[in-house]
Amino acid sequence: MGLTGASYLLLFSAAFSGFCGIYGKNQDSCEDWSYRDQENWPAQCYKSPIDINRAQASFHPNFSPLAIDTASVNTIIANNGKHIVIHGGDDHQVLGFLSGGPLFSETALYGIVEARFHFGLRIDGRSMGGSDHTISGKSYDAELQFIAYNTMYPNVEVALLQPNGIAIVSVLFEEGERTDNLDLNMFLDMAASEVKFHGNDFSLDGINLRQLLPDNIGEYFTYNGSFTWPRCSDPVNWIVMSNTMTITAEQLSNLQGVYSTRRGQSPEEPMAMNTREIQDHPDNIGRAVVASFPAGRAVVLDCTHEREQIPLGHTRQFSTPDTSDPRSSRAGNDIIFIVDQSGSSRVRRLHRWLKDTEFPMKLDAAFNDNGFENNRFGLVGFGHDLSGQASTIPVGQGGQLIGSAADLQRAMQGLISRGNREDGYAAIQLALRAYDFRPDAHTILMLMTDEGRDALAPDLDRAAMETILVDGKTTLHAVLHEHFRSGMRSGCRPRHRGHDHALGMGPMKHAFLRHAGADFEVAPWLGYPRLRSAHTNTHDAYTELAWSSGGGVFDILSVVNSGTQDRNNVANSLSNMFAQMRLWDFQRFNCQRCTCKFSAEVECSRCDEDFPPQAVVEAAPTVFLGEAAQLRCVASGHPPPGVAWQQTDGSSQLPSGVTVEGDTLRIASVTQRNCFTCVASGGRQGERESTGCVEVQGVIPEPVVSQPSPINAGASAQFTCTSTGYPEPELAFETDNDNCVADGTTVTCSNLQRRTCVTCVSSNRLGSGSDTQCVDVYASCEGGVRHNSCRRRFTPDASIPADNIHLVVLFDESRTMLNERAALGRIVAGIDDTLRSAGFGVNIDNKFSLVGFAGSSAPQGRSISVAGGVCGSPTELEAATNALSEDGRTEDGYSAIDVALSTVTGCDTGPNSQLVLMLFTDEDRDTLRGFGESITFDSTLQSLQAANARFVAVVKQEYRDTPARRSAYGLDSLGKAFVVTDGGASFEVSASGSPVRDSGYGTTERDYVDLARQTGGAFFNTLVIRDEGRLAGFIAAVAFSLSEQLASERVRPLCQECCCSNGSPNCTNMPRITAQAACMSPPAVELSTSVSSTPSFAMHAEEMTLFCGGDNENAITQWEPHPVEAFQTGSQLHFASYTRAASTTFVCTQRIDNGMDSGSLTLDAALGALGK
Repeated sequence: MGLTGASYLLLFSAAFSGFCGIYGKNQDSCEDWSYRDQENWPAQCYKSPIDINRAQASFHPNFSPLAIDTASVNTIIANNGKHIVIHGGDDHQVLGFLSGGPLFSETALYGIVEARFHFGLRIDGRSMGGSDHTISGKSYDAELQFIAYNTMYPNVEVALLQPNGIAIVSVLFEEGERTDNLDLNMFLDMAASEVKFHGNDFSLDGINLRQLLPDNIGEYFTYNGSFTWPRCSDPVNWIVMSNTMTITAEQLSNLQGVYSTRRGQSPEEPMAMNTREIQDHPDNIGRAVVASFPAGRAVVLDCTHEREQIPLGHTRQFSTPDTSDPRSSRAGNDIIFIVDQSGSSRVRRLHRWLKDTEFPMKLDAAFNDNGFENNRFGLVGFGHDLSGQASTIPVGQGGQLIGSAADLQRAMQGLISRGNREDGYAAIQLALRAYDFRPDAHTILMLMTDEGRDALAPDLDRAAMETILVDGKTTLHAVLHEHFRSGMRSGCRPRHRGHDHALGMGPMKHAFLRHAGADFEVAPWLGYPRLRSAHTNTHDAYTELAWSSGGGVFDILSVVNSGTQDRNNVANSLSNMFAQMRLWDFQRFNCQRCTCKFSAEVECSRCDEDFPPQAVVEAAPTVFLGEAAQLRCVASGHPPPGVAWQQTDGSSQLPSGVTVEGDTLRIASVTQRNCFTCVASGGRQGERESTGCVEVQGVIPEPVVSQPSPINAGASAQFTCTSTGYPEPELAFETDNDNCVADGTTVTCSNLQRRTCVTCVSSNRLGSGSDTQCVDVYASCEGGVRHNSCRRRFTPDASIPADNIHLVVLFDESRTMLNERAALGRIVAGIDDTLRSAGFGVNIDNKFSLVGFAGSSAPQGRSISVAGGVCGSPTELEAATNALSEDGRTEDGYSAIDVALSTVTGCDTGPNSQLVLMLFTDEDRDTLRGFGESITFDSTLQSLQAANARFVAVVKQEYRDTPARRSAYGLDSLGKAFVVTDGGASFEVSASGSPVRDSGYGTTERDYVDLARQTGGAFFNTLVIRDEGRLAGFIAAVAFSLSEQLASERVRPLCQECCCSNGSPNCTNMPRITAQAACMSPPAVELSTSVSSTPSFAMHAEEMTLFCGGDNENAITQWEPHPVEAFQTGSQLHFASYTRAASTTFVCTQRIDNGMDSGSLTLDAALGALGK
């Protein structure tokens, strides 16, 4: 498909990334050279720059006008460590186009892809070394080089290797007063301020590069040279402007602060003097420099080749045969038929068709009629038995393998059809090996099969076959099971060109169309294979292979299914098509392209290399109504493409008053904005389109569509379109929803269930404009909960994985626990480190609390402040242990558990935190009189389970694994033992273990160990803490046990605050609420909730917003009722159009974790508002 409008600026930017050091983000690929080290540059770096001697430059009066076409585009200015560079950004946008002048073609179009800035060093008010080039010995303060490549080549890599592939326009700068050139000043100022260091870049939006060139670009010097930095061996057409641009002393001074080094790199290396020394190489002496103006003597530098004059820079084609290729010869053709002999009905019909139509005779006659006589024929059959092997079939008398067309015709009588495995590659290989081909004759293979390839020769793939055919200069034609159409696929070409059935497609992808009798036509546009029409792998194996060899492909069904009366016509048509393709080859290989270069040198190359056509429409300036206007199509490519004009809808019928002269479309009298499409077609690469328009003075409509606020699914939305424009425009609407109805300037869309867009198209005789706006439609959640609205839900037995831990240390304040107290900081820190490594406590920190018990001041237990609160970090908990006493006597751990569960809930742990109580004591439970009698094992277990807490006991009891009976730090609730290893430095997990009988102190096992078992916790021997050698292993075992507990899901009652987000509930867990009543109906608290409205009373069909205010900005807001036409944003309820006829009371409820407050407002459509 073609490109329209200004999108042609993206046309030629395909592959500049491989250009060493040029373009985009690949600047770093050439950091291994420096302007300070030019003596070590490659030896061939001597062609540029040069000193241009005005007096010795030759004046060439016949250059066509030089054109530099740019537009205001968004560009990037960057520091690549060598130059300040302007480029088109990551999408490789082309900055403009260069044509005419000394470029090597009348229609050559060069895409400008980059500009590089060189500047000098300024010392004591003087500048030096700022330009690559000098003119008559004079150096300049700066030089800006615009780099462009010839778009007739498919990419830059190809262009780099061509003598006319790269052109550079050079602009020299002289110090002077500041001008009013805004684009130039913006470039110079941004270069000095925004890209000071290597790697910096900055967006220059809307800069027009034409403003960085002199007003008069018609006076210039041109010569053949090279790049002025390494890859300096590439051929470059230099165009050095004679007129200079101005740079101020201040701008030059500011540029001294631009560096080749990266920010922070030491030492800083200024970029100034990033220029190449003038090359005085002996080969440059007498270098032809041509001026486009009378700078020196006037000469006409034309060339003569084969008695024909070629103007400087122009290219001519000559009929010169390539004697190294038999395709350039009429000495004859060796044609080998490779015919499928499998047992299908199609193959049998193919054999009958070959015999009945005497196709070899017709093919020989068609070749003779086109001047290709002395043809020989051979025959290879394949797939004729179960092995699928190929074999040669004798043709001539006496068993000869090759003979005349008549010999082949007789040999075809022996074709059989009985196999079922066909490998055309093996048959092709056999044909190329078995026949003694004439060196001066062209070899043509005719493959005929109705099946895909069975790979009986696995060493042959398509790449290998392509190499064999191309290197052997052999053409493969194929008659196979695939259908073809003329015209490109629907949507890419206008329908009026049709999609007629084609008999086949030639090597340049054009369709062969049959007409009445034996007539045929080569369609001037591309054909295409029908999708999924090929049999198995036919297309990849045979179709693409034939095209790569320069051959054609044809549909076997169109051949063998022709009727009895028509089959001879089909045979004649097909013979003529094969002969036509042979004639094309002959013409291609008898052609040379010769270019007149400087110094009257002629450079010739064979012209069988194709380059894709390109097209750009050059539009005239804006005209007034009734004036004449024209559009010119600049087309390039090889072969030179043909140019055709059509309307933008694809119609080739041009309007009255529009005529075409060559590549120019003329409009006699402009009555409105006109757009036309230029189609450049030719060569193997197909077509390229470009569209240009003639603009008319006036005001083209610019519509603006109002954007409705978001709505709930099922609600309505209204769009309004307003438009500027002269003459008065007409409005039309387009929408993607059938529930939308237009009325004048308004579109109303009802009962919307998805995002809906409305486009307003505003048109007048000058043109049209459009604007599209969309309304976002948000789905409700289950239970009619609207988007942005929240509800609570309660799940009695939810499974919730933990994010972090809240570890509450219950510590016995007896004097016998001093060793454990001293180690407590290390233990907590080790647990935190291990849990973080396992992923717990990363996003939300693990929290740690401290409860002391058995002390004289609070024997039942007391919460000890950690960092001024109830919880903190490991370091803060270690500091809090200083508040523990040493006078404990009655150790009631159950009382401590009760105190912990009632005091530590104020810790902000996050929604999915696992509460763990870890008790440290060397005593069993002593029931505390007057306090602990009511606290039993069962009540303590219920309290722990209600809080979803795990209990870990570090007590005086020994453990070992079974059956090895090795000493263990402790056990978990599943019976796994944490065995002491490495002398206590580490541990290993054993599948089972048990407490050592009678090792527990008193009732320790019944009091604490059983409690840990039933809460899914663990229990450890506190005595190992007193052994410094085993403390590290103890910490590791406890931390590992906790990480295992956190990794398993917790089953507990779950209260969630769920807010609806476009049909999906986004729920937050509330772990401290475990009762359904407290979850769904929290107790009343004072949040100062109040409700108001704007306006203060309701007006029918007007906007209305309800506001819910309160003291707590984190409160969740819920509205009842929440009608579908009301959209909630935060705590506000918005009606785009309030239409409720009856009085309605709206209640706003605000909730926090443990309470709620509410307010209400009654609206009446007739009477206004009454507050409550």
